[in-house]
Amino acid sequence: MKPPARKVGADSAWLQIATPEAGYAGSVVTLVARISRTASGRRVLEAIRDSGRTVRIDKPDPPTDPPNAWTRRGDSALGEAADVVIEFDPGDWPQPARPDPTAPDVVLFDLLEAAARMAGGHDDGAAQADAASPAMDAYLRERPPRP
Repeated sequence: MKPPARKVGADSAWLQIATPEAGYAGSVVTLVARISRTASGRRVLEAIRDSGRTVRIDKPDPPTDPPNAWTRRGDSALGEAADVVIEFDPGDWPQPARPDPTAPDVVLFDLLEAAARMAGGHDDGAAQADAASPAMDAYLRERPPRP
């Protein structure tokens, strides 16, 4: 059974964040807020909202080793009510051992972009973060410096 979810936004049925442990949802909400302060971030979030689909952000269970993040279709057979699920743990990013450590907001933006494509019916399979799109390029230019 999936843990309860925290809903984000005025009409919050479209974006849900799992609450598997103390601090997880707050960390993800902080990243979503950071993303929403950019024009490209708002476009991706609005595309999800406007799709009429539900996106849920869950912590991978069990944790992946090495850490990973991905976007996939929801599975009603697993009791998932969301149309699209993002498996993401902000605590896994950046990964210092990688030659190109990626900030957690950049990883989440990429996953939200994939979720928007899936929710809009433009992508049928699971998607892993790849960070190679015009929207990602725009986000990297627009995002505020890291705190």
